[in-house]
This record gives sequence, C-alpha cells and structure tokens, in this order.
Amino acid sequence: MKIAICHYSCPPVVGGVETVVEQQARLLKRHEHYTKVVAGSGGKFSRHIDVDINPMLGPGIMEIYQHTSDRDILKAMEPQILSIQGFLEYSLSSFEVLIAHNILTMPYNLPLTHAVLRLAKSRRLKVVSWNHDSPFFTQAPGQAYPGAWEVLRQASPHVRYVTVSQARKHDFEALYGSLPNMAVIPNGISVANFLDLQDITQRLIQEKKLYEADLILLQPGRYHPGKNIEFGIRVVKALLKKGINAVIILTAAIDPHDPGSIDYHHRVKGVVAEEGIADHVLFLSEYMYRHTSSPNIDRTILRDLYHVADILFIPNHREGYGITLLEAAVARLPIACSDIPLFREMCGENSCLFSLKESPEEVGERIEGFAAHGPTRMFKRVFKDYSWENIYQDKILPLLKDSGDPARSIA
Repeated sequence: MKIAICHYSCPPVVGGVETVVEQQARLLKRHEHYTKVVAGSGGKFSRHIDVDINPMLGPGIMEIYQHTSDRDILKAMEPQILSIQGFLEYSLSSFEVLIAHNILTMPYNLPLTHAVLRLAKSRRLKVVSWNHDSPFFTQAPGQAYPGAWEVLRQASPHVRYVTVSQARKHDFEALYGSLPNMAVIPNGISVANFLDLQDITQRLIQEKKLYEADLILLQPGRYHPGKNIEFGIRVVKALLKKGINAVIILTAAIDPHDPGSIDYHHRVKGVVAEEGIADHVLFLSEYMYRHTSSPNIDRTILRDLYHVADILFIPNHREGYGITLLEAAVARLPIACSDIPLFREMCGENSCLFSLKESPEEVGERIEGFAAHGPTRMFKRVFKDYSWENIYQDKILPLLKDSGDPARSIA
C-alpha cells in the first residue's frame, strides 16, 4: 500500500509529533508499504523513505493573514488553498492513504487544513486525521478565538479520525459533537531501537511473536542433566494450562564432542514433544544456526535477551558459579531459581527461590505472582501494548485495510 504522512515539519526538525512522524514512517516502511512524508520543513531522514518538502505546508503561511478580518479571511486564503491542494494532488497522485498529523485540529496552517479537507471530499485517497491536540482544549472562559478556527471544531464525514488516547478521544468527541466512533491508536515506542537490539534479536522477536507472550522465561546454560531443562519445560506447560501465554528461551547448544550433551538434548526434545508445547519452547542455538549458519550465541545477543525476557529461570540441581545471575541482576531482570546453596548465597530474598521438590504447577504459580509486581509488569505492558510493532498489527493495519465509509466506527 502507498501511504503518505503529512505534518507541518519532519525530522531533523525536533518535536514530539515530528518524532511520531518519523517512527510511523519507518514502521510502515518496515512492513513494506511505499511511504512518503510531505512537510513544510525538515529533510530526508532515511534513505528508504521519500520526503517532499514544500514551505507552503509550514506554519509561517498564517502570518500573511494576521491583519485580515474574519469575514474576509476564507476568500483571502483561497489562492493558497488551491496552490496547496494542487501540490498535494500532484505529490500524492499515486497514493492510497494520507495520514495528516494535527493538520485538521490545529490553526498553524488553515489553507493546508482546507486543502486536505477538499482532498478528502474528492475521494482521491483515504484521509486519516491523526489528532494529537486542539487549541479548544485550553480555551479559557470568555476567551475568543478567530472565526476562521471554527473549521477545526467540525468533523468531516469524508475523514477517518484517530486519536492517541482514550482521554483525548473523550476531548475530541466533546469538541466535535456528533462524531462517529474515533479509533484510539497510542503513540508507541520502538523497543528494539531504544534497547539497541541486534538485528537477529529483532527478527527473533517478530518471527516468534514474542510481543504477544504474557511471560518470557530465559534459561541460559548448556545441555547437561544438572541444568534441569526439562523442569522448565513442564513449568511452561503448567502456565499454559492456566491460560498464561508463556514461552521459554533455551540458549543451550549441543557440544558435538560430548555424547552426554547430545543424549541430553534428545531427552529435552522428547519432553517438549511429550508435553506438546513446541511452539512455546525456543531453541535459540537452532534458530541462530538456521539464520547465521552458526549455533553460537554471542554476548550481545544474550544481553538483548536479558532485556527482552520477563524472568531469568534457573532450575539447576547444582551450580558452582552463577555468572548468569550477576548478568541478569545488572540488566535488572528478575530471577527465579532453585533453592540450592550457591543461588541462596548469591540472591537471598532478592529472587524467587523455589524448591525442586515443588511441582511444576506450584513453581509456575510462584513465578506468576513474582512477575506480576514491580517494573516487570510495566515493561510487559509497554512491550505488548505500546511497541510500534504490536500497534501496527493490532491497530494500524486494520485501519489501513478498512475501505468502508469513514463515518462508521473504526475503533
């Protein structure tokens, strides 16, 4: 799909909406939409995204009308409206969707507002008004605004409306009066970019849909019976039975020179098959081999997983050196581990210690409660509800695919 995004300015101009414009453009491009940004100022911020800059789209144009009366301003703006409309029709002649950020809600360039409304009415392409703010939300009692701003109070039947939160939705519904249901699509964050994740980690997250998981357990280590990997698999099965979408990531790689490692790998695979949860057990070394021709997992990828996982899960029967506990602690990843002497010595009350005499169901219950508190819970909410990837799949893509009447609900 060919999608254009319009705002008064775009990066490298710095601003909150400008940041959203850039993130949205990059997101759409990642999902193979042909994407263009049209703006009044800024420049080309990505070699993969077209940028069309025209000063007529910037806020400076309103200075022309500062001495024009309300009665005459619409007539005075007509030449600029026609010029902007002509530019947009030419620039967007092959596009299917125009996402206009604040253009129909703010008074910074009213000729652009009217031009976009006319473009929507002509049905040359679908116009989506992405509403962040409005001057009417801060209008003091008795304060008069120019009559030309009244166009910003009115919802067009030819435009689809989106706003960034439920609170803003209520504000705009109050402003517009009889408004069809407005979609709420929050501004998101690129978790991968913020955490500086490796490309292979980002690919892993998307292909395995880790954004959708309720609980991600990370179990580093090698294939050795002392690591008790099969217990973690059964804990995941217990969580799944409770309706919790759990995933365990195993970093173990087979040591081809150790028959015991190979035998234990086969045993772990057998437990996964026996429990019937292959989609919830991620063998990372095998994934790496498929995509890089090497089963090796370097420190940067392991560091990524410390940031992505919800729990470091270590159900070892024995351990003499707990470096993974220290790494997880530095990454502020909560730790659930077996109550063996080393782990008790290192973690004490700062982790979720469990006895290996407990059942997988009991340990799953304890982990669920442990993960439900503190920063992990908020991180999970951001990871699931405010990551741009999930916002795209759950909100933006259905909006783009909806080709019905703009006046009906798109929420």
